[in-house]
Amino acid sequence: MEIELALEERLILKLIKLDMTDEEVEECRRLMSEGAVDWGRMIHLAVMHKVTMIMYRNVIEKNIFNVEGKWKNILNTYLAGNRIRNEMIYRHIYPVLSELSEIDVTCILLKGALLNHTLYDDFGLRHSNDVDLLVSEDALTVTEKIFEKHGFIQGQINWETRKLEPATRKQKAFQRMSTHELMPFILEKNESFCKFVEVDVHFDIFSRAKRMRANFPIAELFKSAKKITINGNIECYSLKPEYNLMQLASHLYQDATMIQSISRGKDIELIKFVDLNEFIRRNIHEINWGVFAEQLVEFRINPIVYYAIYYTEQIFGELVPRSFMNSICPPDQEYLNMFAFEEEHQHVWQQPFFERMFNFDRKEALKDIKKDESLKYISILKELKAK
Repeated sequence: MEIELALEERLILKLIKLDMTDEEVEECRRLMSEGAVDWGRMIHLAVMHKVTMIMYRNVIEKNIFNVEGKWKNILNTYLAGNRIRNEMIYRHIYPVLSELSEIDVTCILLKGALLNHTLYDDFGLRHSNDVDLLVSEDALTVTEKIFEKHGFIQGQINWETRKLEPATRKQKAFQRMSTHELMPFILEKNESFCKFVEVDVHFDIFSRAKRMRANFPIAELFKSAKKITINGNIECYSLKPEYNLMQLASHLYQDATMIQSISRGKDIELIKFVDLNEFIRRNIHEINWGVFAEQLVEFRINPIVYYAIYYTEQIFGELVPRSFMNSICPPDQEYLNMFAFEEEHQHVWQQPFFERMFNFDRKEALKDIKKDESLKYISILKELKAK
């Protein structure tokens, strides 16, 4: 089914590459000739998808079209504010990373924490809600102690009261047993642009939700990790390229298909597809695609990676070798249009992908379906909070 996207939607999809070709720039100028841009709507869509600054920088640097004065002021402020915010966040994270390095904990940067330091060339371009790190399970206790030493408290932010609510001992234990990450570590700073610094410490890159667990040897991630230096002299680690691709794909897949993420509007955030597209383009020649395909199939992770790349290519065009996609393609592709894989019964989206992308009421699809596993997790956390 062919979906006719609005002018603002088509422009956003064209403007969210870090490096635009001359042909892509001309295509955007041609689109501009089709009618007046509703800047209010365009910025709203870009903010919801966390791609505002990438879009705006291309518009300005490529001189694609003139941005109306009031919107230009708003976007300039947003760019500067996001840059300051990210600099503040990392300023509070660097001492923790340094101390982990000093005691030989292999601390691996994930998602925005890695990409902001290695892929995006400006801290203002990518908005991150938190910082994601990966450490081995046997290093979790010492990692907890170091975060506590630097003033971080495990808990959750109550955005209604704008207060940090410390986690109970039972909440921490339940989170560790039922998911692939610890309760968040939060530092309250009350600084401009940065009231809280939040860190998610993972010990696996795959969901441990019922029916979504992957049987991948996590030790291999640490064994093959690459040492990198950030901020001049801070040593930490990154996954090797194919495993980082696998992690980005896993993150995208979880958010796109799990009920909790869909209910919070995280299922189709364009920034996740931008991250995957840009990372693959940067590392296309660093990956042995044949060996990687064999490994994905061996551990039955191929549907996860296929899903993520399939939809990324729907947006940006062909990205990886066709032989790779053919090798990891699952026999049954109906799952590409389904969700709620953590539940006993899965469901089919009634709206096509691109229509859902710009429809922020899509979570209404959850109203009449059973959510036993998702509700069970939420109810247990609430129960443990009260104890």
